[in-house]
Amino acid sequence: MPQEILQSWHAYYTRYSASEKGVAILVKRTERFILKSQEIDRNGRYVIVQCNLRGQDYTLVSVYNHQEDTTTLDLLIPYLQRMTVGTLVIGGDFNTTFSKNDRAKRILSSNEFVNPQLLPIDQPNRQHVKLRKCVERLMRHLQLVDVFRRKHGYARNDDACFTFMRCDRTAQNFEEFQDTIIKSRLDYFFIPEEWMCSVKKCEVVNVFEYPGRAVRPLTEQGRQPATRSDHSPLLLQLDLNSPVIRHIEIKESSNLHAPQQVNDSEHISGVEIVAAIQSVQLRDINRPGVYPFVYKNFNDEVIKILKDNYTNQISNALPRDFNSATVTADGYYFFNVDYLILATILAWRIEDWGGESETQIEDGPQTVQWLHLHNCLLVKLEGHPAFSDFAILEQMLKENENNEKMLCEGCPLTHILRKCILEYQTIQRIG
Repeated sequence: MPQEILQSWHAYYTRYSASEKGVAILVKRTERFILKSQEIDRNGRYVIVQCNLRGQDYTLVSVYNHQEDTTTLDLLIPYLQRMTVGTLVIGGDFNTTFSKNDRAKRILSSNEFVNPQLLPIDQPNRQHVKLRKCVERLMRHLQLVDVFRRKHGYARNDDACFTFMRCDRTAQNFEEFQDTIIKSRLDYFFIPEEWMCSVKKCEVVNVFEYPGRAVRPLTEQGRQPATRSDHSPLLLQLDLNSPVIRHIEIKESSNLHAPQQVNDSEHISGVEIVAAIQSVQLRDINRPGVYPFVYKNFNDEVIKILKDNYTNQISNALPRDFNSATVTADGYYFFNVDYLILATILAWRIEDWGGESETQIEDGPQTVQWLHLHNCLLVKLEGHPAFSDFAILEQMLKENENNEKMLCEGCPLTHILRKCILEYQTIQRIG
């Protein structure tokens, strides 16, 4: 690390022999900053810094996921589930894309005087598909959000989306050439769902500017000139001073109560409950229901009570205030923890049934009629042995004044239900 950087920044970084690996976390020395712990990978793959910054706790993670690496993210999951303190922010180069809108190409030739249109690339990159599954597991087990896409939409596909560029030149001679510029979105910020309402800005800082018709001059080896990074920076700006964010007073008591009557047929397994509890990342705010720490320090008795409660509720009816939530002025919902656990389990069941969907992720509806949603689920979950369990969604989803079911920001079911609706619409158009 250059000495001029160390003079102005607190620097936590990996040391590795290969130039293609290495990550760092830098904090200005002028900031109110207290380091609590640091984890630095010897293989140059990640740095984790737990700290207090401007009076708030953070767990900051910088990752480089090599294009052949399918183990690092799985290694981080159990650590971050147990050890995360405060606001979790994960950023880095993940060497994968999520949809065709994350890749594009532009072809320039010596005869072109203006940049031609940016064209989508429909053929998937095999390596991207392989690594995408690793990133999706990370997102699932920590309930993370792709901040850029959630902020700007899933259908956006322009120059301002991409963080990496590769330029391949085909030259007939020195004066006649054709450049194929491949652009990809390989760099991401991920934060837990409940922090999304605090995102002020997430955008790519474009360092690949091409004045006029020409790209930057290539070296004799046909590559772009070396810089400190061949990726454009991705900027994330958070505002954690929202009035809805208030630290709760930790109490030793629990509102957990065993049910009066338990159905013999268990609709929810203890395995599902433990996995869901481990995955949720919750803000310390005043919210209805049991305090989050009661579940994070779970034991056999807590799991048994939850399992019996959920089974009884699915068999009969939910309590009237089961979907209660704290709502922000801009319409973001912080649900009670019992709700989040059950919603997470049902979302996973929908996601896991029927294999991987070919429907591209895009922006979906905010509300839906229950009958239409029920038909969407019938198609998505065709043949599911426990389809009747999903009838509870009619009670779980909040309802607006028009008797439409609301797909609320902050609910673990929202993303997968929107995807089901879009898949159903696609089937209807084709059929």
